[in-house]
Amino acid sequence: PERVEKMIVVDISPIQLSASIVIEKYLDLFETVPLDNSLPLSQVRRDADLFLSSQIP
Repeated sequence: PERVEKMIVVDISPIQLSASIVIEKYLDLFETVPLDNSLPLSQVRRDADLFLSSQIP
């Protein structure tokens, strides 16, 4: 909560998966995002976006 100001979650998957499995997978992935508190928030957001983009098909 102290790192996320706003978040929108949208499910646009063309196949049906159990929502709890998908959400759990993403939450686990979010916990692995490397964050550098010495950088400006705008840079941390860009870095997090790049990391997540490389991990999510």
